[in-house]
Amino acid sequence: MKKLTLTTLALSIISSGTASAHVSVATGAATANSSQLITLNVPHGCEGFDTNMVEVNLPTSFKLTRPIDSTFGKAVTHKEVLDEPFELYGKTYTEDVRTLTWNKAAEDVLESDTHLYQFSFRSKIPNTPFKKYYLPTIQNCTADDESTIKSEWTFKGKTEHGSSEKPAPALWVVPAHTPGWNEYTIEESISDLSVFDSAYIVWSGNQAYSSNPVTLKQIEATDDVELLQSIPANATIWVKY
Repeated sequence: MKKLTLTTLALSIISSGTASAHVSVATGAATANSSQLITLNVPHGCEGFDTNMVEVNLPTSFKLTRPIDSTFGKAVTHKEVLDEPFELYGKTYTEDVRTLTWNKAAEDVLESDTHLYQFSFRSKIPNTPFKKYYLPTIQNCTADDESTIKSEWTFKGKTEHGSSEKPAPALWVVPAHTPGWNEYTIEESISDLSVFDSAYIVWSGNQAYSSNPVTLKQIEATDDVELLQSIPANATIWVKY
């Protein structure tokens, strides 16, 4: 590590963010092997109509999910019998929640699309640091003629500019960390560095990465430092949170 370079770049970070029109995870990355509160943003309705139902599908490795009722409406859980029961907190479970649904009462549906809604739940996150999970989400609205307009936010992958695909909300899992520098050895290669969007900066050898555009420009302008674009398996990295 280059002490002067690390300090200079880390202190220069200016927080920035952009609003998303997609259904997205509002709470940032989750910590591996922990019970985590996750909140989804649904920023708009469908074709000018208000949202009246949201369904969230959970990864099979998320355990003991408990939803939170909201002003939108009460949450309903849908369980499935497990092929392989699991034991957690001294109890064996043969079924678990796979789908969460929030329905808005008919009398509460608004005349037009004017509100952002949030939907929250808590799950036991698996011990899989640096892994991305998708939360396919179905959004329903009712048109003036009482027909249902459905938006399916279910595409798993990276959408290209102008694509008609609706991306599923994605949740990155990161290892437990403390404020400041953290050292990790990466077991599997990482090609999507957005897992580090919540970090100030990432170093691997003489390569560095930051999701912050100001810091990114300084990385590119720093002598003897290359832009980190992917991380191979078994590499050692330093991450500042």
